[in-house]
Amino acid sequence: GEAVTLLKRQSGSDSQAVNNSNGPSSSVTGLFANRGVSRVSLEPAVAYAGDIVTLAGIPETMKVGDTLTSTDNQVPNAIDTPPLAPPTLSCLFGANNGPLAGREGTIVASSRVRARLINETDNNVTLT
Repeated sequence: GEAVTLLKRQSGSDSQAVNNSNGPSSSVTGLFANRGVSRVSLEPAVAYAGDIVTLAGIPETMKVGDTLTSTDNQVPNAIDTPPLAPPTLSCLFGANNGPLAGREGTIVASSRVRARLINETDNNVTLT
């Protein structure tokens, strides 16, 4: 796969500061595109403007707003990105103690709900 280098996003409120810290290098092993609710492998590995893609083999330390660049033809600085909007909704999950407790639903165990929420963070970067 293609050798890539991670450039960390600029941190802090000073927009004039430049952060050239390189993260780890790795090799992209797969390119996948979202087609509706499915994730399909792209063969050949080419994506187009507007495609929402998933890369396999990238460093686990990569975060939203970091720049992934070719190791052979590296960009000099991380691309400036606007900050993410803070969450507008907060949820607290607990056991159902209402009169219909245990009478409906198939995924009701707290561990299954937790696993589903963690799984959703793969596709929704605003979930924390």
